[in-house]
Amino acid sequence: MADKRKSNPSTNKSISINGDVRDSNVFIGDNNTFIQKFFNVFKSDSETLEQHNRRILLNHVENAWIKGVLDASLHGAALLDLGIKPDPEAVTQYPWAIQKESTKETLPAGTSMLEIFDSIGMGRSLLILGAPGSGKTTMLLELARGLIGRAREDVTYPIPMVFNLASWTENITLADWLAQELNNLYSVPRKTAPDWVKSNKLLLLLDGLDEVRQDSRAKCVEAINEFRKQNGLTSLAVCSRSQDYADLKVNFNRFCPFTL
Repeated sequence: MADKRKSNPSTNKSISINGDVRDSNVFIGDNNTFIQKFFNVFKSDSETLEQHNRRILLNHVENAWIKGVLDASLHGAALLDLGIKPDPEAVTQYPWAIQKESTKETLPAGTSMLEIFDSIGMGRSLLILGAPGSGKTTMLLELARGLIGRAREDVTYPIPMVFNLASWTENITLADWLAQELNNLYSVPRKTAPDWVKSNKLLLLLDGLDEVRQDSRAKCVEAINEFRKQNGLTSLAVCSRSQDYADLKVNFNRFCPFTL
């Protein structure tokens, strides 16, 4: 005869919770103490909502661009020691803190984009130029990797966010486009995204100026220059093919340009 005794459904049951929790095995009992433990695993004792959102955004950028693009492209291959040289003629107004001198000398071997970025100073804007296949995107993402590490250690450091300019169009400001991309690519709520853009909490890494429609590229440069006027404390880095940028009739203002 089958045993008809009722089992206690709340005894020694464990569930596995997917997500960012410290202990994935939670035992649910019949009293409020165990239920409270279930909810507490989702909450860090010291993490605020803003810090939580920062961590999620940093994870999105790292997973999509560092692990998904950079690490995948470098798998099984050594990172080239690219020759980098200043290119002050590429911009209209050179930052006052750096002497404007044309030079054909490359920077010392092993100089990273992070070191270059640091040398420019806060509120910095960096322009990375190069021929097709020269490693512009690779250097931009290597910069992103270093900046992500800093943002994880310092909650006041701007969040490095990577965007591809190919989807920008003339009928939208750069600020509105960035808010739109934050929502589309990184799942930032529509009501929240504009505040992230305007509050100088982001560090913008913009790839693919040469991928903007050819008849819109000059307007894109102007849109970025206008954004810099309105958001001077936001740091930027922009990538473009050298020849496509040289063909434009407008230059970036107050960017520090380097050519690979």
